[in-house]
Amino acid sequence: MLADVQEEYFDIVDRDYDKTGTSRALKRGILKFTMLIGNLPMEEVDLTTAYRFMDKQLEWKPDISHGLIKDTNWAMSKMYNFMAKRGYVKTNPFIGLDVKNYCKPSKSWLPYTSEEFFTIFQHDWGAHKRLLLNIMITAGMRLNEAGILTWDRFNDT
Repeated sequence: MLADVQEEYFDIVDRDYDKTGTSRALKRGILKFTMLIGNLPMEEVDLTTAYRFMDKQLEWKPDISHGLIKDTNWAMSKMYNFMAKRGYVKTNPFIGLDVKNYCKPSKSWLPYTSEEFFTIFQHDWGAHKRLLLNIMITAGMRLNEAGILTWDRFNDT
C-alpha cells in the first residue's frame, strides 16, 4: 500500500531537499493523491490512475491552476522513482503524462502603470518597508526573496 512507504519516503525527502517549500510540495502531492484517490496498492497505480488523479483534482477544485496539477504529478512521479529504486514497483505511471489540456491556462499579470507606481511610492511606508519595495523593484526580487535578506547580506553603499 502507498501509505506503507509514505513515512520512509518522507524521511528521504527531508534528507535530500534543503528547501522547505520543495519538501512540503512533494509531501503535499502524496497526501493529496491519498485523499482523492485513496491508499491503493502501489503496483495497482497505472497510467489510468494518474489521469484519474488529475480529473479528481479538477472535480475537487475546478479553478485549480495548471501549475498545481503539474506539481502534484511531479510529486507522485518523484515518489514512484523512489519506490522503483527500492524495488517496490517496476514502472512509474506519472512519467510523460499529457497535462497541457488540464485546467485553465496561466494568466499573465498586467504590469503596473506609472500612475500606480506613483501611488505606491507616495504612501508613507516607513524606512524598512520602503527599502524593501526599492530592493524588490530594482533587483526584480519576489517579496519572499527580498524578505529573507538580512542586514549583514545587504550593502547599501
